[in-house]
Amino acid sequence: MPRWPDSAERLFPGCGPGEEACRTETPGLKATVTFQGIEVTATKIRLWHVDAAGRSASAEFLDQALELVLPRLSYEDLDSLLIRLLSEAATRNDRSGGGEI
Repeated sequence: MPRWPDSAERLFPGCGPGEEACRTETPGLKATVTFQGIEVTATKIRLWHVDAAGRSASAEFLDQALELVLPRLSYEDLDSLLIRLLSEAATRNDRSGGGEI
């Protein structure tokens, strides 16, 4: 009798029972920019991880991680930083031939 794949295996081949690792994101997607004199690095594997000003945080969305790390920035500054990081990540990703952000 054939075995039905579990939900993770159905959605993401290679992610079923007995698999040692399951990666559905581009490994090591990374962007670094200098914003207002602060070096900000954002990395995405499953969650966005942001390092800046001696602090770090992880969140599902990049803007959430940025707010956790740099809570005093205005919404306009956060939006500007978000756009710069995503642009840098897209540029690096295009050069490396990676998948989607």
